[in-house]
Amino acid sequence: MMDVVALGTSLYGLVKPAIAFESAMADVKKVVNFDTPQQIKEMEHDIKQLSKRIPIAVEGLTQMIATGGQLGVPREKLAQFAEIASKMSIAFDITSEEASTSMAKLSNVLQVPIEQMTKVGDVINHLSNNTAATAQDLLTVSIKAGAMAKSFGMSHNELSALASSFIALGVAPEQAASSINMMTSRLKLLPVATGAARDAFNMLGISMQEYTEMVQTGKGKDALLAVLESIKGLSTIQRSQALKEIFGEKVSQKINALIDNLDLLRTNIEMVSDEAAYTNSMQQEFEMRSATTANSLQLLKNQMSVLATNIGSTMLPAINSIVGIFGKAASSLADFAEKHPTLIKYIGLAVTGMMSFKLATFALGYGFTFIKGGILSVVSVFTRMRTAFSLLKLGFGGLILLVFAITEGI
Repeated sequence: MMDVVALGTSLYGLVKPAIAFESAMADVKKVVNFDTPQQIKEMEHDIKQLSKRIPIAVEGLTQMIATGGQLGVPREKLAQFAEIASKMSIAFDITSEEASTSMAKLSNVLQVPIEQMTKVGDVINHLSNNTAATAQDLLTVSIKAGAMAKSFGMSHNELSALASSFIALGVAPEQAASSINMMTSRLKLLPVATGAARDAFNMLGISMQEYTEMVQTGKGKDALLAVLESIKGLSTIQRSQALKEIFGEKVSQKINALIDNLDLLRTNIEMVSDEAAYTNSMQQEFEMRSATTANSLQLLKNQMSVLATNIGSTMLPAINSIVGIFGKAASSLADFAEKHPTLIKYIGLAVTGMMSFKLATFALGYGFTFIKGGILSVVSVFTRMRTAFSLLKLGFGGLILLVFAITEGI
C-alpha cells in the first residue's frame, strides 16, 4: 500500500508543475489572440527560457504575460514586456503584478513603445537611488500625471524630477500627482487666460509671446521654470496672489514650498538630463539584487520546474483520457445511486462493516504480536527461575553457576 502511495506521489510531483503551467497559460489565452498552435508553443518556450535567467516563478512570469495582454500589449512584444517588467519588479522591490500593471499603464500614458520602457525604468531607478522618492512613488506620479505633463511639453525625465522634488518636500505621491496635473493644465491655458489669471501673469514680467512659443514648441520645463522663478521674485503678498490666480488655492501651498526650493528642482532635472548618467541603472540594480542565495535557489527551482513541466506535459493527455473514463464511470454510479437510494444505503452499511472487520483484524494481528511477545518474556522469566532453584540444590558450585548465568544473561 505504501509503495502505491509513493508511486502516486512521484507521478503527481511530475505532473503538478505541468498542470499549474497549463492553468496559467489558460489565463494568457483568454486575453491574447493566437492565430496558430505554433504561436502558443513559441510563447510557452519564451516563458520557460525567461525563467532560466529571471528569479521569478514560471507561474509568475506567465501571469505577467497575461497582465500585459489584458492591458493591450501586442502579442509579439509580450515576452520582451515580461522581461522588462520582471527586472523592474526586482530592481524596484515591488511585486511582479505591480510591475507589469504599472509598466503597461505607463507605456500607454506616455505613449512609449515597450522596447523603450527600459529607459523609463532607468530614469526612475536613478532618481530613487539619489533622492528621497522611492521607485514606487515615482511610478504612481508618472501614471497619474504623465498624460497632462506630456501634453504640456514635459518629458518623462522632467516629470520624474518634478515628482521627486515634491516628494522630497514631504508631499505624498497622490498629492504630488494632483499638484502636477493642476500646475501643467493651468500653465498650458495661460496663453488664452483672461481676467485675474491674466493679470497675475502680467505681474511676472514675462513676455506672453515668448511664453506661448515655449508652450507650443514643447518646452514645458522651460515655461514652468520661468513662471516659478518670476513668482519667487515677487513680494510676499504678490506671490500669494499670483499663486492663487494662476494655479488655484488648492495647490498654492505645495507650489510655494517648491518655489522656496527651486535649487532642488534644478538639481533633480540636471540629474536626468544626461542619458549617460542613468543608462543601465535598472539593469545594474536588477543584477545586484539578483545576486543573492535566495534568487539563485529560485533560478534552480525554475529550471527544475521547467524540467518537470516538459516531462509532465507529455503525460497530461493520458491523464485526461483516464480522468474522462473514470468521470463517465463516476457519473453512471451517481445516477445509479440517485435511482436506488435504499440499495446504496445497505451497500454502504455492508462496506462499513467489512472495513470495520478488516481494521479489527489488523488490530488483533498487531495486538497478538505484542501479547505474544509479553507471554514469551514471562515464560522466559519462569524458565530462568526454575533453573536457578535447580542450581541452588547443587550447593556452592551451583551458586557460582547461578551468578555466572545471571551475569551472562542466560
